[in-house]
Amino acid sequence: MLKGFNRRVLTRAAAITNIELVLGAVWRKGALPAAMPTAEQVYQGKRERIMSLLHVILDVFYLRPMRRKHADFVQWVSLPPTPARDRC
Repeated sequence: MLKGFNRRVLTRAAAITNIELVLGAVWRKGALPAAMPTAEQVYQGKRERIMSLLHVILDVFYLRPMRRKHADFVQWVSLPPTPARDRC
């Protein structure tokens, strides 16, 4: 749980605070600035920006750790096809 997170959001200010806490957690993981929306954009429901945020969350919390953990497999998958690999 994030410190300072409001479980019961009744006002716009509380909602913005919660969104900023989540965005801060994503920033700390090294998200690309161009893909990050502002808390106001998320609160307003800007679909394109929210989808961008979901993509960033998937990348920084799931895909990056998996790529590090399985670097040899990722490297093998990205190799060009060869006759020996086609038989696998």
